Amino acid sequence: MADGDIVIAKQGELILPAPKNDGAAIVRNRIDAILAQLPMGVERGPWAAAAIAEANSVNATPASIAGAIFNASFLGLTFGKALGHAHIVPFKGAAQLVIGYRGWIHLAYSTGYLSRVYSDVVCKGEGFEYWIDEMGPRLRHTPSLDRDPSRSDIVAAYCVYHTKDGGSGLKVVPRKEIDRSDKGRDVWQSNYAAMAMKTAILRTAKFWNNTSRTAKAIELDEQAERDEPQTVDGLESDPLQTPRGIRLPKDEE
Repeated sequence: MADGDIVIAKQGELILPAPKNDGAAIVRNRIDAILAQLPMGVERGPWAAAAIAEANSVNATPASIAGAIFNASFLGLTFGKALGHAHIVPFKGAAQLVIGYRGWIHLAYSTGYLSRVYSDVVCKGEGFEYWIDEMGPRLRHTPSLDRDPSRSDIVAAYCVYHTKDGGSGLKVVPRKEIDRSDKGRDVWQSNYAAMAMKTAILRTAKFWNNTSRTAKAIELDEQAERDEPQTVDGLESDPLQTPRGIRLPKDEE
């Protein structure tokens, strides 16, 4: 690890990465309020370190970076390669929280309403049937054993869910509808299959017995699809400046 990447900056027992931009500095200064939003069961220290590292990697307005981190804390989504629930992506100068496939699976089970959620993509040449009968929508998918679901091979995505009271549902999203959600962001370029599955999950999420967290996640994703600023609930506004006592690398001698 390079010198200056980590600074001993304790908040209680936390040792956090050094902020490298104004957005990360705001997050570092407000970390107690941000951590207060996390659901029970989430380890505060690792989450905070991953959040500031994510903020450090984003070139966007400071307020939007802080807002994206705050929204992630409310949803209980973790950054980083290990879990990869969500990413912060700059778009037209503002940071947007993009919830990934694994993030939506995590949110689905956190509702307490679902017993099983499964999503996949359909590739060219694979056996796939979709029909509706008196029992509702149904599908049959036979994936290829040597499949490599690249962008050019994917023709659809789907999500199937089962509820704890015995109900079920599914949604099939054709390629044209998937591509309408693709706004050209980097996360779509590098993770097209995962984002396609996430799109299918989002389409079914609207029919779940949603909690305040999943309802907020749906709102954020819909705002991102419409290229609208993402709203932040509960984060008080104050001057958007580097907090006193926080030194950025560019200020160091």
